[in-house]
Parts: sequence; structure tokens; C-alpha cells
Amino acid sequence: IARIVERFGLGRSGQGRESLDAFVDEMASRTAKDWLAMARGHERARHSVLRAIRVAADGSWVRRPTAAGLRQLIDLNLGSFIAPGRELLEATTIPVWALQPEEGDYDGGFAAFSELAQQRPGWSARTLEGGMHVVHTHREEVLEQLRSLLETLPD
Repeated sequence: IARIVERFGLGRSGQGRESLDAFVDEMASRTAKDWLAMARGHERARHSVLRAIRVAADGSWVRRPTAAGLRQLIDLNLGSFIAPGRELLEATTIPVWALQPEEGDYDGGFAAFSELAQQRPGWSARTLEGGMHVVHTHREEVLEQLRSLLETLPD
């Protein structure tokens, strides 16, 4: 938790516009280069950082989540969704499939995953027209991709 808090400036706070702008610029510069953040380019990273900051009426601000909030988010239970990091994927020996929307802020990790998938038997990295809501807007195409992947499984 401490490494993630430091890496993304979680829980950092300040007072006034000047300190907020300095923090956002610092974090956007770091985030734009961070493969884990998946925000490529300074403007995308800046937008991503700004979305997670809450500014109060008195001008004070805080980057969310805080360390305490992060602890709550990672209080794992069997029903939690976990997105694997690259280290976990590289150590995985079972087939992994990824179906990536072509539109949206996803470009950072997919190219690396696609390269990894090409080296692994049974792995698949495919793209699909649409954005983050593609499972709702292009249901038939998603189902067709899934059917196609399932047909590659041995009997």
C-alpha cells in the first residue's frame, strides 16, 4: 500500500490553486511515463489525476483515494474483481484472453499484452470496435469474439 500511495500521490493534500496546479503537473509527468497508470501523454495523465482530486469550498484539496480508502478497496474477498499486473501475467502459464475496445484510454498496456500473447500458446489479444461500453453497445460482436475464442479450445 505504501508503494502505491507514494507512486500515485494518493492522499496528498494542500491548500489553494497554486499548490494544486504544482501537484497535478508533478503527478501528470510521473503518470504519463508509468506503465501501471495506463494514461499515455501529459494531457491524458493530467485529466486522470484531476478526476481523483476533491476540492473543498475553502480551497483545500485531497487526492483520492487516501491510504485508508485504498486499504478498504483492497480488502480482498472472493467476490472482488482483480485486474492482474504485468508481473502476474508474465508468470501465468494458463491461457489468457483479452478483448480490448479500440476507443478509449486503454492503449498503454494492450500493446505489451498483445506482444506477450503472441509468444504464448493459447493466449489471445483481440481488439473490438467501440469504447469502454462495448459490451453494451456491440453485444453481438462481443459474443462472436467469445464464441471464436471458445472454438480454439481442445475438446
